[in-house]
Amino acid sequence: NATADQMMTSAKALAERIPADATVMIFFAGVGANIDGKDFLAGVDCELSTDTSKMVAKAEIYRLFMSKGARVFAFFEANRPIVAGRYFGMEVPLVGSIAQVQATMPGDVVYGISRTGKTIGVFTEAMTGVISDLRSSTIPILEFGWQVFYRIRRGDTGRSGGGSRQTPTLPVLTNMASDAKF
Repeated sequence: NATADQMMTSAKALAERIPADATVMIFFAGVGANIDGKDFLAGVDCELSTDTSKMVAKAEIYRLFMSKGARVFAFFEANRPIVAGRYFGMEVPLVGSIAQVQATMPGDVVYGISRTGKTIGVFTEAMTGVISDLRSSTIPILEFGWQVFYRIRRGDTGRSGGGSRQTPTLPVLTNMASDAKF
């Protein structure tokens, strides 16, 4: 629940605190948009899906951490409508060490479930569940992606079955190995 300015201020503060060659995990749940080929994260004060003055360019956030040589693991829980052939997550960096995972496929929407009286995203629930199950903070990114994928696709039914309507992406990697850990 942050404005674009608050998101950038927080990202800058974190970038200033991290050591060189750090590992950074970014999680964003909200509205994302691809405008003119660039991905943007909308602040809570953004009223129009094309008003980039109330959004943060995803590349700008990445740039803050890349300047320190950080490896970035980014997770986005955002609807991905296709507008004029473009969708959020379409912009893939060519430089840096970045892994990007989307909560759903292009053209699809994210779903939520109720937990203890609060709505939580299916993607968020799957990510936290996988981290809890594996009891590790050093999980190879591709393995993590597959575990989140299977957890969402099987739903909340146990080890098999399910069939959630939401399908997350596997990590899109830029200059990073599939066994890179975060």
